[in-house]
Amino acid sequence: MIEKLTQAIYYKGAEFELVRRPDVIWVGCVDYADKSDIGATLKRFQGLVESAPIKEKINPDWSAALSINYTRDDKPCGIMFANESYTDEQDKRYDIFTQPGGLWLRVKGDNKNAKALLDKDKADLYEFFGALRNAAKANGYIQNPDVPVEVEYHCHAEYNTPPHSCFAYIPVTEYADTPECAKENNMQYPAQYRIKPKGKTAVYTGAGWPHSNAYPAVFAAVCLFYGKETRLNEKGEQFNDDLQYRIQGALSTEAYGIQYSNLFEDGHLQNCLGLYGIKPQVVDCSEWEERRVCEFVRAAVAGNKTVIIEPKAYADMHFVFGYADDGQTLFCCPFLDGDDNKNRSFDFRNYKKRKNRCADVRRLIILEDGGEYVQAREVYIQSLKHALDMMTVPSPSMDFTRLKGAGTGIYDAWIALLQEANAENSDVYYMQFPVFPQFIILYENRLHFREFLKECAKTYGELPDLMTLIEKSEETLRLVFEKAELGFHREDGDPIYSALTHNRRRDLLIGVLEKCRTIDTEIIALLERVCGVIRHD
Repeated sequence: MIEKLTQAIYYKGAEFELVRRPDVIWVGCVDYADKSDIGATLKRFQGLVESAPIKEKINPDWSAALSINYTRDDKPCGIMFANESYTDEQDKRYDIFTQPGGLWLRVKGDNKNAKALLDKDKADLYEFFGALRNAAKANGYIQNPDVPVEVEYHCHAEYNTPPHSCFAYIPVTEYADTPECAKENNMQYPAQYRIKPKGKTAVYTGAGWPHSNAYPAVFAAVCLFYGKETRLNEKGEQFNDDLQYRIQGALSTEAYGIQYSNLFEDGHLQNCLGLYGIKPQVVDCSEWEERRVCEFVRAAVAGNKTVIIEPKAYADMHFVFGYADDGQTLFCCPFLDGDDNKNRSFDFRNYKKRKNRCADVRRLIILEDGGEYVQAREVYIQSLKHALDMMTVPSPSMDFTRLKGAGTGIYDAWIALLQEANAENSDVYYMQFPVFPQFIILYENRLHFREFLKECAKTYGELPDLMTLIEKSEETLRLVFEKAELGFHREDGDPIYSALTHNRRRDLLIGVLEKCRTIDTEIIALLERVCGVIRHD
């Protein structure tokens, strides 16, 4: 399909996708809805397609039913059966309709979504239009009044093997861009505003290192800010250790790859924050001007919603819960991938006041308390199954030359890079790729994994294969931390290590990676059995 996925949003437990579509030429047959037999229109279209095939179809296996002007009272409504095409030079018996480009919201029309959204075992595709409007509104969008078209898109190539794939689409626009919103916002926001934490947080008592993953760290901070940590000390303060950080390391999928995650795919973000009853709204603002980002953040905070600001470049991410100077100064806690101290030392009382942090922003995540809680028992098994997928199937965007990806093949690429350096007798070694920080990343990811597995054991019971999984992850930790230390040792350190040549050090690390690869193969087999047992529990 000629469309670009911009983000996923969620409503009533169902996933919706925001896509950006260009202008599209629809070629087919259209009739007034109130003056025609829809069945006859479809039959006319099917017959015409057979006798005069549509030229240059964009998606040959897909066809659509378009509802035109059903959202307007001033124009007649029409139904069109059509295919997308790259050209309007078609048989003259066809009707041509150009659909304006823009932002569209779509949802899969399967039985699972019918149950979640409509409380029906199955539904016709047009019945999802109402759910699309509701999902849009719940996530800061409305149906675009300037594009009065709704689309039912079917994969007709799958008709003989039901159920076939199908999606319902409506055009949307951000509510902040509409006249209705502008009218409502004649009210003035306060020049300064701060959302107060919902619970008291104890001083940090975790291990301190490693703590390098920004998103798991900020999600752990969100848990504490909203008072969601149930473990309290004798002063009634929330425990502030590494537990939530490690759990989020797994739920965010950071634990299952190397410098790689699927956080913004398949509902993982919703699971991360839904564990605390927090509802996220992801806003792609990569093309926004600084002023617009600033106004959006100020409006969210004034509406008692906190905001995560992710920059385009490698720079601090900010968890924002207040502002001053009409939004020019943000009250926030910073986080940064690779900065262990920053990621563990957030303080909601002694927060940072930072100016002009709304330029060059990739995305915003608007956080609202009071959302639906997801159950740990359900979320944990989803994460374990995704761990199995990521470790088994090579990631689609694997970048071997920079060691960013997932799957056991990452070890092959890693070993090849070290062997290449040996062949060149490279004298570049300590604190250099692919030694540092890659081994530290592997260590921390396996630490996330082990601690998450321990929480799974508390949730599902001490299943034999689950306990063996914990032992295997501990084995990897020992390998990476103890054996790889031979390769990390500085030249001015212990003479035993400084006497080693760089090639010999790399040979030692290759041996560590080969053992880790073997252990991962065992972990995959164990994980498959654990998922099978829990799934049928």
